[in-house]
Amino acid sequence: MEEIIAVRLMGGLGNQLFQYATAYALAHRQGKKLVLDTRFFDNYTLHGGFKLDRFSISASLLDDRQRRQFPSWQIHLLERMPRLSRCLKQWILEQRFRFQPIECALSRPANLVGYWQSEKYFAEFRDEIIGEFQLLAPPPAKHWQHYETMQRRQSVAVHIRRGDYLSNPAALKTHGFCSLGYYMRAMALLNEKLASPHFYLFSDDIDWTMQQFSTTEFADHCTYVAGGSAEDDLWLMSKAKHHIIANSTFSWWAAWLAKHKEGKMVICPSPWFATEQLCEDDLIPAGWIKLDKNQE
Repeated sequence: MEEIIAVRLMGGLGNQLFQYATAYALAHRQGKKLVLDTRFFDNYTLHGGFKLDRFSISASLLDDRQRRQFPSWQIHLLERMPRLSRCLKQWILEQRFRFQPIECALSRPANLVGYWQSEKYFAEFRDEIIGEFQLLAPPPAKHWQHYETMQRRQSVAVHIRRGDYLSNPAALKTHGFCSLGYYMRAMALLNEKLASPHFYLFSDDIDWTMQQFSTTEFADHCTYVAGGSAEDDLWLMSKAKHHIIANSTFSWWAAWLAKHKEGKMVICPSPWFATEQLCEDDLIPAGWIKLDKNQE
């Protein structure tokens, strides 16, 4: 039987990156081949669907024989059976939203099902994962222009997520959203600690963002980035020297992938979630600065 680790990909780009990185690390620890189960996206197009094919990943997609090893309907059945042990036959299930070492002795092909939102699953493979997440196609010319100015400044990537966090009641209940006050305090903090920072603002609601920030004390030090794909924006955000992120795995990854190390500052919102049932302790890396996302 072929020695493989499969991972069920689901959600937006940030979630897919977490799932891939965790499975990549597990496959390499165990000396197995990594394959991707993308069937979730057969009926899911929110956030652009499957996105990892834009990157130089080394994993392949499930072939027809491997698909038969992991029947799609079983995944949905197993997700509704929380009493199952962490490893059951071919399935490795995330039991709760906290880091839990994957200690199964994998003597057969296995499929990871979960979100795995902690760098503790893969931090030891940081350099390899950064290599896996390089863009296949070059970003557009306007992104290159922003990149060049970012390198000459104390550049700060600022991510403002609204979209489904406001329009989707379930997403709002789970995540909430970052107040304008959170961003003002984060920008003020970096303005104190850095020499003439310049803020590059990314948002899924760029018109609202421009309206709100154009009248602030930082208006003359803001550049608004619009019109790029998710993967192009992720690339550009990761080129900034500092980061103010939303409670979004998308900007989490932009900050984590950033190679700038000398004095890099990352400000993140806390509480990350709007529900006490989910814990941020293993999600937020050590050294990132937490600010209250709800304070005006």
